Amino acid sequence: MSNTIFLKPRLSEKAYQSIQNDNVYIFTVDKNINRKTIKQSVESQFEVSVVGVRIGYLPSKPKHTILKSNQSSRKDVYGKTNSVKKAYVTLKKGDSIPIFAVEEAEKERQDKLAKTLTKGKK
Repeated sequence: MSNTIFLKPRLSEKAYQSIQNDNVYIFTVDKNINRKTIKQSVESQFEVSVVGVRIGYLPSKPKHTILKSNQSSRKDVYGKTNSVKKAYVTLKKGDSIPIFAVEEAEKERQDKLAKTLTKGKK
């Protein structure tokens, strides 16, 4: 088995905050993958040092939807959400994965532009 697996980053406010504060990246992974494989995969794909991997499993939940039609009738649809396995990957201090690299580069460009504009006003 190869060391590369499909890692889908979880992009949310909580995930972004954990990256900035704790250097912890959150990925959605396949349900059959263990910690050792996730660690090897992250290290080989992103060339970083992994300190630890924690796993979280979100089971599926029942879901109920009501569909309304034109004749004022309704149809109840029952189903469930997908279950998800998340990997919380802690990196060595100083290492980073460029998930938000485009946003950070844009912010640096805007800061640089703002500094040049304030210099011109003085």
